[in-house]
Amino acid sequence: MYTGYFNDGTVETFHDFNWSATSIITGKEYNYPCHCRWIWEEDKISSTVCYVDPTSIFEEAAIYAESQN
Repeated sequence: MYTGYFNDGTVETFHDFNWSATSIITGKEYNYPCHCRWIWEEDKISSTVCYVDPTSIFEEAAIYAESQN
């Protein structure tokens, strides 16, 4: 995790990590890289952006939706 202070006065904190979870629907285990950043205004976080491959999230959502039919 690191914080960048930019020439235009903006401040952003960056966090790269491996996200992991086990599906309560299928029992499948997931583990893949993620990147999040937080934009600061004064001493408060004003927004959060996270990047992750959503493929497994969509797969699990589809399995859940099908189970509700």
